[in-house]
Amino acid sequence: AAVDQLLSSQAMAFDAWQTGVKSRGRSSCCKTCGGPVLEWDSHLQGHLGEHGRGLESLKWLGKDTAEPIRYGSNFVDGRVYVATFRRSDGSDISISGGEGVIVDEKGCWLYLPSGNLWANLLGSLQVLEVWRGPQSPHADQPQHRWHDHGRGKFPNHGSVAKARPVDTVATAVQFAASSHFHFMTEVLAKVVAFRQAGILDDPNVKLLLPKVPGLGGKDGRDEKAMTIAADALEILVGDMIDQGRVIWLRTDGPPDIRLRAKTVYYADWKLPSEKPFNDGGHCPTPRFLL
Repeated sequence: AAVDQLLSSQAMAFDAWQTGVKSRGRSSCCKTCGGPVLEWDSHLQGHLGEHGRGLESLKWLGKDTAEPIRYGSNFVDGRVYVATFRRSDGSDISISGGEGVIVDEKGCWLYLPSGNLWANLLGSLQVLEVWRGPQSPHADQPQHRWHDHGRGKFPNHGSVAKARPVDTVATAVQFAASSHFHFMTEVLAKVVAFRQAGILDDPNVKLLLPKVPGLGGKDGRDEKAMTIAADALEILVGDMIDQGRVIWLRTDGPPDIRLRAKTVYYADWKLPSEKPFNDGGHCPTPRFLL
């Protein structure tokens, strides 16, 4: 029942976002176009859709397969991959909200990063409140109001006037990225996966990370505020920090597109079980990354 409610919530959020993105003049998708994407490999093998799709490929680390890794008779690891997002027509792929939802506005696709069903779409996107009755009975007036998820925390219901442009970015932002546990076991694991795949070897690739205490401030490093998370990043990507190749994202920032790119990389892994809750968790990092 809980899973069904999460699916229903995301379907409603997608409908509200799609209505909003069309009202902003950013997409001409029909009502049946696009959708929230949870299973990226299945989506890649499916129909392109009327307006194409932003997901270009998945590179599996190790064996080129989605088959799980088994340890003995009980333990199963999901396969690790690096996804490449790039539209053939050259339009943008975007990163939205504090959970880093990957957005393909042209195709009306929402790619849910780690956390999958648990991703908070209403807290990451600009949506119209289509679940409420029409705001005005007049056809020339707005039918629905914009959802203010921050309840006045941000001006204009959190709308971002201009997102930061970048050519190529690898993003490790995800669900609960500001949580110490999720950061240490998942965000850092994504960085390791990028390293293993050679993505960060390209000097033109920027790395998008959740802002952590001690790093990413206006003055760069703050030695007094350094944390275990910041120390770990220094070990893994200290060179990129020194080179100015790291972009820091506020996980408590506005629910709108923060960054636009032509190419986006994202590291993730398949859940050991196809059914949520069967594996005892929702973000199990494969053992070899840990």
